[in-house]
Amino acid sequence: MEILKKYPTDYTVHRNLPGTYENSGCSVFECGFAHRKGKGNHIFTKFNTNYYSAVYVIRGEGLYKDAKTGSEYTVTPGCIIQRMPGVEHYSSISKNSDWTEFYISAASPLFFALTEMKQIDTVPVFYAGKGNVIYEKIHSYVEEFEKTESYHSNKLINNFVNMMFFYKTFSDSDNKKHLTDKIAKVVEANLNVGIPLNTIAEECGMSYASLRKIFPKLFGCSMEQYRIAMRINKAKSMIINNNMTIKEIAEELGYYDSYAFSSQFKHQVGLSPQKFAREWKQY
Repeated sequence: MEILKKYPTDYTVHRNLPGTYENSGCSVFECGFAHRKGKGNHIFTKFNTNYYSAVYVIRGEGLYKDAKTGSEYTVTPGCIIQRMPGVEHYSSISKNSDWTEFYISAASPLFFALTEMKQIDTVPVFYAGKGNVIYEKIHSYVEEFEKTESYHSNKLINNFVNMMFFYKTFSDSDNKKHLTDKIAKVVEANLNVGIPLNTIAEECGMSYASLRKIFPKLFGCSMEQYRIAMRINKAKSMIINNNMTIKEIAEELGYYDSYAFSSQFKHQVGLSPQKFAREWKQY
């Protein structure tokens, strides 16, 4: 990966924000790369900053834990961790995991102003996507920081806003197929159990709130409707390809009994499983 070749060690570009931000006592405005190694089985580091950071995970796996609610989020490459001012939380890197992150840090007044204008979503962890497009954008962002002198650092505010908007846009467009594929795989692997939405969110490196909001937009139906459709499609495949009884199929797919399965199958398909099997064999 070209970006790792260029920044193989920790690297930071720091600029001060003039005016209001200086007077706030927090004039930090920086970006850079950090490389870490997981040393234990999820040894958590506590965070409670007075500034904002958006941490983009390039390499490695870990966990984010909300100190207030205890909620945990799985973090994988392509995820954004948002360290928000005054929000106590914990992060860990998986044991023996090589971790590389790109971070953007900004003064808390800038964060609060952009949040007020709905320019920043306060979800603690979300999946932004990965690949050359996003790596090139990060590279150009760092170059812009490097060539901007401190007395011109005000113009970097616009770059910051654009970068945050890019993360969100990339997540909402180019990454949709990747996300739908990932969700579908998680649901398909758990058709025999009523897997909760928050578990799917964790598997996909998202927050529960984000997945709940985006699911109907991605699939055009609710999570439960989608799960039912996948179970019935799986049942059709099992009826066609396997020499299994209706009872065996119901058990395999996690239904309470064959009656519950047959009732849902007929509601979705318009035929009972037995009639579907008979009609299929005619072809």
